[in-house]
Amino acid sequence: MAIRLVVLMGLALASYFYFYPRYQIYQAEKAVRLEFKMLPSEGTSTQLTQFGQYDETIEAKTEFLNQYPNLLFYTTLLDPTQKTLPADSHEQLNKISCQSLESIKYMAKPKGRAYFNVFKEDQVTYQFTIKTHSGDILLNKRIPVTRCENFNEIEQEVRSSVKFVRQNDVTLPSTVSQAELDASERRGGY
Repeated sequence: MAIRLVVLMGLALASYFYFYPRYQIYQAEKAVRLEFKMLPSEGTSTQLTQFGQYDETIEAKTEFLNQYPNLLFYTTLLDPTQKTLPADSHEQLNKISCQSLESIKYMAKPKGRAYFNVFKEDQVTYQFTIKTHSGDILLNKRIPVTRCENFNEIEQEVRSSVKFVRQNDVTLPSTVSQAELDASERRGGY
């Protein structure tokens, strides 16, 4: 009887330490997918879009269409005389889309891993279409996040540094209070 109890307790502890972290990641991935799916579609903004050097700003209207896992950005130039884009526009768009991976480094570990897993498993893709004022397509670029230059680096960092800890187990530096940490998490930091 005592051996059964010890074995049962051992299985309970092993399952807690093995399955609970996986369950946390699974729940976080579900939340991330829902977050992506709930991004408001058909958002429109008229702004000064910056391409290339700081002195090259282009007034444009950008529309966002959410077809998860494809995130589509349609940009129409508002200046009728603008017929070309700066030469480094492709590089700028790559940089913009790959910055979403960089933000994973600064997230809480289970949440960062969940974002990374969703980017990888769902093949999240940014698609940019830029048109002239008259409707001619200047640029049509599809960028899967998994093809970003920093993808493997982020993967190594996420895989090696993930520790599953409960919030009560975290020791905070003396300069950061629990209230500051909670406020930062609500704003999307840490």
